[in-house]
Amino acid sequence: MEAGRLLSIAERLLVANDTGKSDRGTSSHVIDTERYTSLERHRAEVENIFHRESQLVGLSGDIAAPGAYITVDLGDLPVIVARGADGIARAFLNSCRHRGTELVCGRGVTSRFVCPYHHWTYAQDGRLVAVPSRDSFADASLDTRNLIELPLDEKYGLLVVSPDP
Repeated sequence: MEAGRLLSIAERLLVANDTGKSDRGTSSHVIDTERYTSLERHRAEVENIFHRESQLVGLSGDIAAPGAYITVDLGDLPVIVARGADGIARAFLNSCRHRGTELVCGRGVTSRFVCPYHHWTYAQDGRLVAVPSRDSFADASLDTRNLIELPLDEKYGLLVVSPDP
């Protein structure tokens, strides 16, 4: 779902909340539970929705302070959503660019993301800022190994991330 569409839905929800009126349908129907239990359907939804469409991942208040972060999964894609020292909210793949290890989990506040495996260190804006044994990577272009940033929109107190860099 495009970020604009998600924001439109959020606006409708705010209006419904303010007016006490809902835009729900007038009737209901029975849905086959297979849609909730099918592994094949789950895989298709991960591929066609969570890997392609923007997703609401949190509220601005979840990362209110500079350095605050939360982690979420878009399907099976691990993501960090963080507020930088500059006040800007950003999203990154939660994966060290050295060996792919998940950098952080849950939520917290930090000035740096440090890989627990080999201690590659990233700034809040995703830049790779430290590598132990730098001489071991003398022939590597580390300036291209920053965290992979994902598009993030922050509006109306909502954080919406696209899984496609």
